[in-house]
Amino acid sequence: MIGLSTPSEHRGKVFGVANSTTYLGNVLGPISGAFIMITFSLPSVFIFTGGLLLLAGLALPLAMNKIEKTSSD
Repeated sequence: MIGLSTPSEHRGKVFGVANSTTYLGNVLGPISGAFIMITFSLPSVFIFTGGLLLLAGLALPLAMNKIEKTSSD
């Protein structure tokens, strides 16, 4: 999706940013999960994760509509 929605002259930059964000998530995810578990409790980690997944599921249709509108222009 990233390659298809990016002009060819900017693909290298965009793939670099996408990989950097992936690695940042791989670092911050376990750290924030451990912080939530230590601060609240183990079950709260699953509640926070479920809430994040719910928000992502709600944001997905909005993002897809935006992508479809920009690709049709």
